[in-house]
Amino acid sequence: HSVVITHNGPDALAAAARQDAAGSLRVARGRMADIDFTNFVATLVLRGGVLRFEKLDFDAYDGHFTAAPTAVDLGQPNPAFDLEMKLTDVDADAVLAAQANLRGVLSGRMSTTMDLSGRGLEWPTIRDSLTGDLGLALANGQFERLELGNAIVGKVGDKVPFLKVDRRVK
Repeated sequence: HSVVITHNGPDALAAAARQDAAGSLRVARGRMADIDFTNFVATLVLRGGVLRFEKLDFDAYDGHFTAAPTAVDLGQPNPAFDLEMKLTDVDADAVLAAQANLRGVLSGRMSTTMDLSGRGLEWPTIRDSLTGDLGLALANGQFERLELGNAIVGKVGDKVPFLKVDRRVK
C-alpha cells in the first residue's frame, strides 16, 4: 500500500496514524540539512499510530551517527516522542565549524549521547516538555582557543534556548 498525505498539521498526522506501514531506505552518499553523509540506512515502522525508527544510521564528520530506537506517537494532537541519538568518534572541529560556526576552537574525536522525551509540533510546546540526558566525551582533544564560556558553552546555550548556561570563567 502507499499513503499520500497532501497537507500538513494535525489532520495529516491523524491520517498517518490510522495507517500501518513499514519500509527501508539505503543511500550510499548524500547531503541533507548541509550535512554530507555516507552509508545511510533507515528502517521505519508505522503501527498503531506510532512511527518507530528501528534503524537510523549514517556516517558524517568522519564518525558515525545513530538515532534508533526513536519513536513518535502520531495519534495525539501534540505527538509524544522518545529520541535516542548518538554521535560516535566524530571530528570535533568539523562538527563545531559546521553546526555552530566555531572553527579552530576544539580538536579531537568527540562522542555525544542524547536520550530525550517530549511532545509537540511547535518549538514552544516541545521546549516546555523536553526532558532527558545529554552526554559528551572527547578523546585526544585540545582547546585551540581557551574561550570556553563564550565560544563553546555560550554557543550551545544560544542554540538550545531551554539550556541555562553559566558563562562565568572559573
